[in-house]
Amino acid sequence: MKVFNIVRRHWILIALMLIALALRVWYLTINPLWPQFSNADDGDYFQRALRFAVTGRYVDDGWLIRPPFHVWIFAAWLKLGLEFGQSASFGVRLIQGFQTLLGVALVPLGYALAARLFNRRAGLIFAAFCALWFPFVELPATLFSEPIYLFLFTLHLWLLLRFDDTRRPRNLAFSGLVLGMAALTRSPALYALVFAVPWLVLKNLEPRTKNLTKEQGNNRTKNSGSILPSSPIADEAEARRGVGQGRQGGEGLASSRLFPALLSALRRSIVPFAVLAACTLAIVLPWTARNWIVYQRFVAIDTLGPINLWLDLEGTELRTQKIEQLRQLPQADRQAFATEKVREILSVEPLRPLRNVWPTFRHVWKAQYVEDLWVKSSFFTRPLREAAPLGLASDLFWLIAAFAGLIGLLHPATDRAFKVLIGLWLVYSFATVLVFHVEPRYLLPIWLLLALYGSWTLSSGIGWIAGLRRQPWRAALVYGAVLAIAALFVTYRDYPSIIARGLQRDWHMRSGDQAYARADYPTAEREYRAALDADPQFVDSEIPLALALAAQGRSADARSVLSPGDSRRSGIVSGLLSRDAGDEEQARTLLSTVEQRAGEDAQRWTLDHVPVRPRAALVLGQDALDLGYIAGFAGSEQAGDLSYRWLLGAGEIVLPLTTPLVAGDSIGLTIAAPLPLSGQLQVRINGGPAIMLRPDPQWREYRLAIPPALAGQTELRLSLSAPTYLPMREEEESDDPRSLSVMVHRVVVYQ
Repeated sequence: MKVFNIVRRHWILIALMLIALALRVWYLTINPLWPQFSNADDGDYFQRALRFAVTGRYVDDGWLIRPPFHVWIFAAWLKLGLEFGQSASFGVRLIQGFQTLLGVALVPLGYALAARLFNRRAGLIFAAFCALWFPFVELPATLFSEPIYLFLFTLHLWLLLRFDDTRRPRNLAFSGLVLGMAALTRSPALYALVFAVPWLVLKNLEPRTKNLTKEQGNNRTKNSGSILPSSPIADEAEARRGVGQGRQGGEGLASSRLFPALLSALRRSIVPFAVLAACTLAIVLPWTARNWIVYQRFVAIDTLGPINLWLDLEGTELRTQKIEQLRQLPQADRQAFATEKVREILSVEPLRPLRNVWPTFRHVWKAQYVEDLWVKSSFFTRPLREAAPLGLASDLFWLIAAFAGLIGLLHPATDRAFKVLIGLWLVYSFATVLVFHVEPRYLLPIWLLLALYGSWTLSSGIGWIAGLRRQPWRAALVYGAVLAIAALFVTYRDYPSIIARGLQRDWHMRSGDQAYARADYPTAEREYRAALDADPQFVDSEIPLALALAAQGRSADARSVLSPGDSRRSGIVSGLLSRDAGDEEQARTLLSTVEQRAGEDAQRWTLDHVPVRPRAALVLGQDALDLGYIAGFAGSEQAGDLSYRWLLGAGEIVLPLTTPLVAGDSIGLTIAAPLPLSGQLQVRINGGPAIMLRPDPQWREYRLAIPPALAGQTELRLSLSAPTYLPMREEEESDDPRSLSVMVHRVVVYQ
């Protein structure tokens, strides 16, 4: 019965949680990004986590000392996946599943936070934002720090409110511990610890009548059987009436007693802040001590701040060169070097960090999904077209939440000590973004807090307008801020023209895809060219255009429309076209490193999407000249005169053939198995019965007979599967984190 009552009372919240789960799982199914193939932050996190999971050693092998907490979490899931006997890819799926659950848990947590601050309706509105907003839906698919950080940050705020309600030190202690974890996930959280000081002081300045009102409200909530706290805005009004009554009864704070009362409140805040700070530092200081022991330098958490500040002050023109300059230094000296460079710059130009503040501030207030979908030159492998309905609606959610949040933050009805804490977080977050560079994920805490206060505005309907009638100065501030941001948003881009052009581009792209699917390549070419005419800078239109031209036998024209440096997929297709045209030197240049930095499984993408020339033999390796025919293999390697690839547990080799298979044909498979494996190699030919092999440690060609049932087929598909061996785990001196099985050199069809 109790469970039934909970479901009946919170059925909307439960529905939002289920929707949040469904959306995140759906996005994972369409997302092609894999951190194993990324040279960005997510790839660095993955490599650190994998090494830690396999060896138990945490190594700062990147060019920065990074916050470690999310890496430890990733490592735990990777280790669990490896213990199950699966590959690192399975561990990545476990991480994504964990982050999905965090995203779902953020929905009731957001409800509890907004309901406690304002009212139940505001809680549901904020929960809906947490459940439906596309950047939150997208987060679980990536191995960035934000999914864990945003959850910890929100939990920290809610625990502070729980302490305010209960005055139980354990809630404050838990809040400090959570803040410490958040700081070890993103270091700015540590420096924001001091924001709790004014909140504690202001809370101690408030008369006891307000605390009594809250206690009564909590008792009412407890008696009602609700599992989540709720504090309507009416309770705040009641508390303010209590303040007025206190003044009339001599209990208020007369101006002559303000300073002594402030000192008294400050003294009463020392112990709570000490508890909060001690619990935060209990999490952070062991890592600081580790940095001192390893590097003999004081590094509180990371070296991102000084290094990024130096790179941003120097400008982006020589950023890559300066990063390489840092890499030449020992890790222990990089922060000191960057700090000294910052001092030199500021000694000559003290205001240099402020030179781009206004352009950056304008850049913050933009429709992010519209920008990604119709302004940027490429999708960069993100499934933006598939997610467009939700993404475009989310820009509308964001716009409403941003304006409503400004109103809620500046409105007198929400004045309370907690808003000072939130305001300081917002100012600090904006300051770090404006001084450094803007990335959409860096703005997520800002939009989270604005949406929190926007939930109050939206829950009030038009009632917030009446609350401004007796306060003209506050009304001027609210309306002025809203109008200023509206003007900034409208003047930043010509969004109506961008949307119209983008819709035209996507219409032609969709028509071209349909024509290409039915092998109507001239029509596909015409539609893709129309898409490029609508949006000439969109390089992702060039890729299908090149494929349509190549399908018509116009290889030179296909290569001419591609700009290999503009996107990873452009480089892949250009390299494959160069290979098929006989220009292997150019193909090697374009393909040699693409697998390590594509951000996705380049082998699988090329096998599934790029038609390749028929052949009866394939040599694996050779600087990725085998792309388009394989999937499930490690990078190209060389052993003497032989090129090869390691099979990563399971993979495929697919050869379109010039002549059909006939009975009596055979396959030659040149492989070697120098690593100790716990089982045999399993080979299936075109999905047929498994053929079991026990390969020799030395190179040997194995002959496999073509089953008579496959006669007449024009494609050979070899599916390979074998147990894996982790050199890093099994060999103390090894630094190889890959799950390896057998080495494959060549496949040939003997007809």
